[in-house]
Amino acid sequence: MNLHTSEVLDRDELYALIHVNLGARRYFYTKADEGWLDWLWQQGFLDVIKEKAEGDYEYTPPELTYLVRMAEKCPAKVVDIMLDVPLSTDPFDMLNRDVMYSFLRICSTLPADQLARVVEKICHERWVPLIGVESNQSYHLDYEKMFQTLAAAEEYKSVIVLAKAVLAVRTREEMKQMIRYHYSDNPFYFDKLSHTKVFDCLVQVDTAYAEQALALTTKVMTKVFEIFGFFPLPAVNFCTLELGQDHILLSKNNVKELTATFKVLATRLIKQKCAEAAEFKDVRRIHEAYIDVLPNGREMWRLRLYIWSLCPQIFQAELKEAFFRLFETERSDYLAYFEYLHALREGFSVLSADDKQDFVKRIIEKFSQQPKDREYGSRILSMILPYLNEQPALKEQVEKAGFILDPTYEPQPAIGEVKGGWVVARGPLTQEKFGQIPIDAIARNLRDEWRPEQLSIQNTDDDFLYPLNAEGVGNLLKKDMRARLQEYVAHAAHFFDRERLDPHYTYAYLWGILETILQHRALALTVDWDKVIALCSTIKESGKTYPFEPETRKLHRSDFWLANWDAIHSAMSDLLQELLTEKDGQVLVDFGKHRNQIFSIIQYLLSHPEPSPTDEHIETTKHKRKSHGDADYRVINPFDMAISTVRGKAFEAFVWFVEQDGKGFNPEDQVTISDDVKALYGNILRRENTRALMFLFGRYLPSFYARDREWIRQLLPRIFPKYPSKRYLYTAAWEGYLSNNTLYTDVFYDPAIQPLYQRGLALTDDDYPPQQEHFREPDEGIAEHLALAFMYDQDGLDHPLFIAFWEKDNPKRHAHFVDFLGNQFIFRSRASEHLARRPERKKWLRNFWDWLLEKHEKPETFRQFGPWIDLEKEIFEPAWLAERIRKTLEKTNGIFDNDWGHKLNNTETNVQLARAAPQDTLEIVRLHLLEGEVRNDKSYWSLHGDEWDDALEILYATTETRAKTAVLINALVQEGGRPFWHLAKIIG
Repeated sequence: MNLHTSEVLDRDELYALIHVNLGARRYFYTKADEGWLDWLWQQGFLDVIKEKAEGDYEYTPPELTYLVRMAEKCPAKVVDIMLDVPLSTDPFDMLNRDVMYSFLRICSTLPADQLARVVEKICHERWVPLIGVESNQSYHLDYEKMFQTLAAAEEYKSVIVLAKAVLAVRTREEMKQMIRYHYSDNPFYFDKLSHTKVFDCLVQVDTAYAEQALALTTKVMTKVFEIFGFFPLPAVNFCTLELGQDHILLSKNNVKELTATFKVLATRLIKQKCAEAAEFKDVRRIHEAYIDVLPNGREMWRLRLYIWSLCPQIFQAELKEAFFRLFETERSDYLAYFEYLHALREGFSVLSADDKQDFVKRIIEKFSQQPKDREYGSRILSMILPYLNEQPALKEQVEKAGFILDPTYEPQPAIGEVKGGWVVARGPLTQEKFGQIPIDAIARNLRDEWRPEQLSIQNTDDDFLYPLNAEGVGNLLKKDMRARLQEYVAHAAHFFDRERLDPHYTYAYLWGILETILQHRALALTVDWDKVIALCSTIKESGKTYPFEPETRKLHRSDFWLANWDAIHSAMSDLLQELLTEKDGQVLVDFGKHRNQIFSIIQYLLSHPEPSPTDEHIETTKHKRKSHGDADYRVINPFDMAISTVRGKAFEAFVWFVEQDGKGFNPEDQVTISDDVKALYGNILRRENTRALMFLFGRYLPSFYARDREWIRQLLPRIFPKYPSKRYLYTAAWEGYLSNNTLYTDVFYDPAIQPLYQRGLALTDDDYPPQQEHFREPDEGIAEHLALAFMYDQDGLDHPLFIAFWEKDNPKRHAHFVDFLGNQFIFRSRASEHLARRPERKKWLRNFWDWLLEKHEKPETFRQFGPWIDLEKEIFEPAWLAERIRKTLEKTNGIFDNDWGHKLNNTETNVQLARAAPQDTLEIVRLHLLEGEVRNDKSYWSLHGDEWDDALEILYATTETRAKTAVLINALVQEGGRPFWHLAKIIG
């Protein structure tokens, strides 16, 4: 067979030859050259990379290795194939992960022009989060090569898109999992982002793209703040902060490097604009858009101080307020800030004469009483010595008050030469020696010489970074379990002794078991869990006999934290969840054998007092945080509250229990739920008085509904009560129900459920607790439920709920409905597969767009149609789509809310529109570019002139649009400036 031509065989002959076995396939794809590529793709031989892994996934398809090899020889063709392959969001699809890994390898070898075609795909399909933190570490080199390729070719727009992909930030839930299971508080998916060179490339972008880079870093910094409720920035000096200052690349330095990137870009833009008086308005605009929106806090205030000092004449008001803020507090903290003294030296001169004099007099008044205070005051006054030299009388008054003016004084950072590092608890011996001790002997030591108070006595202050304490012993215990899991399980009874064993060690044992299961599930499947379940039963019986009192542990000298009984119950709940969770069709525990025992433990845990209503009042809660933009703290959302507390975790374990318990019923039975489960569910619901647990009742309602509809229908008035005194319990349950964003159509269309949606549509923000977060914005949740229901019902436009939804004046809901439909059924990569199975839904989408254009006027809603602009999935014909885009832009004055989320600024798309509907397309260009971008005063970096070159050439070459195209190009060149100057060549 000639492997250098694809013309020698027909498709069936080749398929029969190379699919004899895996060896034949591998040989063929090892030898086939680039001459085969087009033919193999067109004939479907490479379609394996589009498939989902079935059964055991054992090897990387040879077709993938062939594509990787071809990327160096014919990169454009390989990129065409990559763009045509939708990647799955299923993290467990191993074939999909292999495809993504191979695509990354290919991207690292592509020339810049081809790589620029792929970066949008990397960003929109969220490759970085899909691969995950563990795998990303080995692929940082691929991203480094991509950044270097794009930067060398000055493809700065693509650099920023790729940076957006790489700087993806974890969700709150992901952060909780990382902190809980990996002890990491890194908000990014790379341990060491610096290795990707993302920050180096961002600070080096061309001036025309610097503002876009700054906008990106601002958004990422804000997202990081929203996750933590504060900005987790290590101590820095903003005046000297630069990239790459830390030689030890710890994951905690990711936030520091991000902040350094922001600082470099902001400095560059502010200084550049400040140098020319004509650009002063841009300085203020940049400040309002990217600096003033930063989260509040001490670190960000110091960063702003530095920024203001770059252009004092513009930020006179801000500097004055900052300087005089010193006198509003009894504390002198601001004096420790290098940035305060630096800003004072750079910006004091812009204050008015009266303000300057008043400042000096107030310094004398505040700092002349004590020697230490005079030292602080002397530092401040030395920063403004040039002014004092011009005011001899005032200078004499300063010196008489005892202040020493030093013309050579240079401010020093607040961070001095100190011994630093991370505190790491240690045990009394090495991990190796610990592993040699019999487990029963370990249990005896925990009761005797390793008691927390005994370890505290043995601890010394020789190295405060490595204290000897119970946490260190607990860590030894947990790590040793990986090597001796079965032995530890067999000795479970040794790890609970209410009188003699410290609760911290019972907690360490339970948590160590859980961690080992999570990290070594295959090993856990071989273990007999009888003794661990018996241990949980023993704790339960002890607690029922003598209830465990909630307590705050008294810490010994070397302790930072000691687990109490609440922590033990929390760990029991987590452990039961994992034992009952089914993965790959397997459950760890013999459910039939232990069913009643586990049920009894869960029943006990569901009686735990945590959470309580006091946890949900801002005045008494321990669970609160302040998010970006909030003036005050708020109670955390009810779901986070639930999964942070014992009873909430136990309820989730209960849900998994019911899942396994239902398998004991005949699948044909209409009722698949046990009487004791119903009784427990009803008892919990009857006495429940917290929003946290009511949220869970709503969230998991479909699971119980599926097992006994009539029973759940009877309980709906309790789950969603109508009593005014229980209004917040109702809204919590309703928010929980909406948070389950998988629409169960049987539930939705149930006549008993439909009134709940009618009731939910009437809710406003005033119906929810005023000082509590939302886990899921209810307006977004109900919009998504109704959008999904619309796509399941051919009469959706006439459904009473659909009509009620759009009659209610709620722009936020309406906008999210449109955005969700577009992203879910048009924009996302797998939409094609969905519409191929249900082609009638293409018509429903078209009908909805026309219906909304006729019935609705709010611009906020129509601005969300960006993700609908798509010709690849053959939902819309080009001429039809052009008319709807034009009508939509007429309602929004040319604006779509998300530049990243639509394909209007895509050369291939707008060329098709121009050819099919030149009149409509010309109006689209006018509305979108001239009205929406230029006249809407969009940022310089976001103007999209170059993507429209080919379409404008077509419009200028078309007789019916030639004259108006020339007029429009002239307007764009004249009003839009540099991004549009090149368009002048079209009209000569």
